[in-house]
Amino acid sequence: RTSSFAMKGKDLTVQQIAQDLHVDTVLEGAVRRAGDRLRITTQLVHAADGYPLWSERYDREMADVFDLQDEIAGTITETLEVRLGGRPDEPLRQGGTRNVDAYQEYLRGRFHWNRRDGTGLKSAMMHFQNAIQADPTYALAYAGLADAYNILAFYNYVPPADGFPRAEAAAKRALEIDGRLAEAHTSLGWIAAFHEWDWTKAEQIYLEAIRLNASYGTAHLWYCFLLGLLGRRRESREQLAIAQRLEPLSIITKGGASWLMLHTRDFERGAREAKETLALEPEFGPAWAFLGWHRVLGGRFEEAIEAWSKAVERLGGLSLAKSMLGYAHARAGNDAQAEQLYDALVESATEEYVTPYYAAAFALALGRREEAFEWLERGLEERNSFMPFLGVDPLFDDLRDDDRFAGVLDTVGLPEIEIGS
Repeated sequence: RTSSFAMKGKDLTVQQIAQDLHVDTVLEGAVRRAGDRLRITTQLVHAADGYPLWSERYDREMADVFDLQDEIAGTITETLEVRLGGRPDEPLRQGGTRNVDAYQEYLRGRFHWNRRDGTGLKSAMMHFQNAIQADPTYALAYAGLADAYNILAFYNYVPPADGFPRAEAAAKRALEIDGRLAEAHTSLGWIAAFHEWDWTKAEQIYLEAIRLNASYGTAHLWYCFLLGLLGRRRESREQLAIAQRLEPLSIITKGGASWLMLHTRDFERGAREAKETLALEPEFGPAWAFLGWHRVLGGRFEEAIEAWSKAVERLGGLSLAKSMLGYAHARAGNDAQAEQLYDALVESATEEYVTPYYAAAFALALGRREEAFEWLERGLEERNSFMPFLGVDPLFDDLRDDDRFAGVLDTVGLPEIEIGS
């Protein structure tokens, strides 16, 4: 859905769309709504020659939309002579609803969730809760709510100790309703990786999610992150390639590629990926953060400061972005600005959650090695969601010869990882 909707409003031929999405056939058409009546005209086109394989017009009541979805999907599979996975008696869609209002709220929630900024994530949470209120048995809505809490906690918009337990409760409720829901399993995998720091459990959960729905791109992308932080780079790249094939125009997936290149020290290529992500969505805050990381670690400090300034704005003043803006100033030799930003960060920690992981990196850039370790100890105590990246993150390369840093890695439970590409 994410990649398909990126084509909306663009003047592209079917052949161009198929090429960009890496598909052989394209379903196109129009939906018109008048009150509770729907008119859907649709056709399935063979992209190579533009030949229509099938076309139809439907006039239905809005309440029939779910039956209509299944009917169209069934007709397409028959036309293409393909077989979808699962048993013949299983529904095509897992964890769904028959409630139109709940379905629309769920779609709105996923739209806002993909924005990845604080405002968007909180809007997503509201829409998922609305969907659950409209249909308390809507498993996908619970999985969406789990994902909203997961990302709020991961980016530290809320303290991890507050967000992750809420995410776990929502994901488990989704599985109580539908135990085969890949989205909910994937949510639990994220919790196992970034809150419980249980790599074996996380991997088992991701593999189960992929077994249940190999076409769910998020499962492959999140599994790729787990493999990356464990230093299993070849496997990580393989999972990323699958995610990219499933969602070639997803800004989340492209941003994830940039993130992984940070950990393999491929700063120029990572910056290009970040810029390509921004070309798709200039307001996407994480992409400005990715660009900022690659530029500051690549020694291009002025560009890093510009990128991190935009990240602070687009991520709503998120503490990790403010820490990294200060880090960039410190690396650029702007000592006065850096010290001012650090003092403000320390003061803000009395009133709001500050990400200790990036505060430690900031302190290290200022030459405050002991304070950096104090922040890292705080990260251990709080089970901060970024601590699993310590084994591969270039921000902390200056500490790798310190026995205390090895002790921090042991506490997180990270294996010994060879640094580099």
